[in-house]
Amino acid sequence: MSKLTDTFGAKRVFLPVVHFADDFNFTRNIDLAVAAGAHGIWLINQGINSEGLMVKADYVSKIYPELWVGVNMLGVPISRRLLDACVYAGVSGLWADDGQIAILAGRGHQPVAEAIKDSLRDWQGLYFGGVAFKYQAHVPQSMLSIVAATAAQFMDVVTTSGERTGSAASIEKVRALREGLGTAPLALASGVSLENIETYLPLVDAFLVASSIEDDFGVFNEHRIMELAETIRNYDA
Repeated sequence: MSKLTDTFGAKRVFLPVVHFADDFNFTRNIDLAVAAGAHGIWLINQGINSEGLMVKADYVSKIYPELWVGVNMLGVPISRRLLDACVYAGVSGLWADDGQIAILAGRGHQPVAEAIKDSLRDWQGLYFGGVAFKYQAHVPQSMLSIVAATAAQFMDVVTTSGERTGSAASIEKVRALREGLGTAPLALASGVSLENIETYLPLVDAFLVASSIEDDFGVFNEHRIMELAETIRNYDA
């Protein structure tokens, strides 16, 4: 059993990404995610600075002590200071867009990824590391399986995306990553919607969704989040 499955007790995991627009919609989005039966949420420092985001994470952890909360701290390197802040705020997940897998090294030495893994050794949370992720170095299709297999040694959940925010990943890309990962977990972090979720469900373990369930930045659409959560939940059933 993977650390992802052990944490959530589910084979398919729905983790909405909550952007901060204002206090009202932030709280509303959390309430909607909980009501939809999401397995947890991601908070991201877009629309809010890093310090403010950790204050919000601490608030959510106190209001919903059973809710799994992760953070994506764009531009903030993983460090002991960040991990200490996560523990203090009740954060259980870290997501880095760039998992620092050196593509040209293939299955060889990965010093930066190894250093991140070492820094997380005593941390009990889940680490989602970006691989073949948007706005990072392009990974050729022929290398995807090798890169995925390598990445699985350094992170709890290999996390990929389409080419840009809101863009769906090609099914060929997702299949190649799945082939390299075997049974290790794969997360998809862009372009997932009600229209394409059925395509990804056989291949992807965790869905990190924002754009397709928003009416506007930081404003969830109640119908879409409920229906997407139900679709993912029913696949396991």
